[in-house]
Amino acid sequence: MEIYATRLLQNIDFTSFELLAEKIDRERREAVYAIRDPYTAMTSLFSRLLTRRVLTKRLNRDFPDIQISYTQYGKPYLPDVPSFHFNSAHSGDWVVCVTDTTPAGIDIEKIDARSVFNGTDIFSCEEKKIYDSLENSEKLFFFFDIWTRKESYLKALGTGLNIPLAGVTTLPDGKAAYFPVIDTTPRGSFTIKHYTIDPSHRMAVCASHTNYPESVAMVNGEDFFHLKSLI
Repeated sequence: MEIYATRLLQNIDFTSFELLAEKIDRERREAVYAIRDPYTAMTSLFSRLLTRRVLTKRLNRDFPDIQISYTQYGKPYLPDVPSFHFNSAHSGDWVVCVTDTTPAGIDIEKIDARSVFNGTDIFSCEEKKIYDSLENSEKLFFFFDIWTRKESYLKALGTGLNIPLAGVTTLPDGKAAYFPVIDTTPRGSFTIKHYTIDPSHRMAVCASHTNYPESVAMVNGEDFFHLKSLI
């Protein structure tokens, strides 16, 4: 398993945006240009740039030679390399990606108190008891820890939001560095590990093993300008 993260570049002018857009495939480029919200367009662009950077490095192939397909729930996969799994996510200032030889999922969320409103229905009974016992200052971080754990689990499964999150428990098991996933409907054995890339975001990675890397590989967004143009 390898985990990568890149921070969005700030104050990019349109010329620089166009230069970066030339580094991604035509289909995604057209989709990016169709996005009206500047932030959403930027995160979509950087998500594809990081995907290109990671896949070409891990597979030792040119990006045009890598075929990316999607399941009915939108999970990406490589049909000609079934043993290679990858997943990406973005929020706030960051885009992140995980690769593994077995199914893996990743999620990152910017901590925002507005997201907690009516969001506690994601808790299992055990998690809700802990949440209710916490001080108000602790509840926000607990919520986003649970949110990212469960989102990474769903992304590892590739099922979208078609699993009742209240039926999944992701609480610590002793002093282990990872969290076991307990699902009321057995779907395989999975664990989750948190990584910290800055204090204002929460990130979690889910895998069917416990062999997690110690750290996240940081990718400088400026390096994307040096990628070969695909136009």
